[in-house]
Amino acid sequence: MQAVIFLIIIVVLLVVFTLQNATEISVNVFFWEIASVPVVLVIIGSIIIGYLLAVIYYYPLVWRLKRELRRLKHITPISKEDTVNTHKEVVEEEENKDLSIEGYSMDEL
Repeated sequence: MQAVIFLIIIVVLLVVFTLQNATEISVNVFFWEIASVPVVLVIIGSIIIGYLLAVIYYYPLVWRLKRELRRLKHITPISKEDTVNTHKEVVEEEENKDLSIEGYSMDEL
């Protein structure tokens, strides 16, 4: 039901946008001149062309990241015991660190 309401709102906004931009213009593209084109078609066409250019530009990056994700999924995950041991080792190292302030150990203060 929410999708239907969302679509109705989008359609109403698009109709209002179309009616407000119904003025016809002439468009010059390189050597061609296209006469009597509604402004709304130029705007929507520009948005679509921009979207397609962005998709074409970013598609190789997305493809490479998906391939990397598939490769990483095949790597054997670390077991929970290894993670716990690693965490214990880090905690022990932190506890054993010499606490010093500007070259003075805590024993000298």
